[in-house]
Amino acid sequence: MEIQTRLGKMHYKHVQSQRLGWTNYIQMPWLNLSGQWLEKAGFPVGEPIVIKVSKNKLVITKIKTEKNECANSERKKCRKKNTNSKSRENETVGV
Repeated sequence: MEIQTRLGKMHYKHVQSQRLGWTNYIQMPWLNLSGQWLEKAGFPVGEPIVIKVSKNKLVITKIKTEKNECANSERKKCRKKNTNSKSRENETVGV
């Protein structure tokens, strides 16, 4: 996949905090990432990720697990199977 640049903005949200019996609301930095582009980039819903944090930089990477590797190989098999069955259908139609 070709590298694409997405622009965003840091926000904050109010989070309830309790200390010494007092309830207080504090502002917490918040980053919202959403969009179909995430799935197209290889981050389907439910997949585990790791976020590496350094000064002025966040790197988000999908964690490879046996489950998602099996799912990926099954998807590839299904695509291959569908491609083969479509080519067989075309051969039958051509007769």
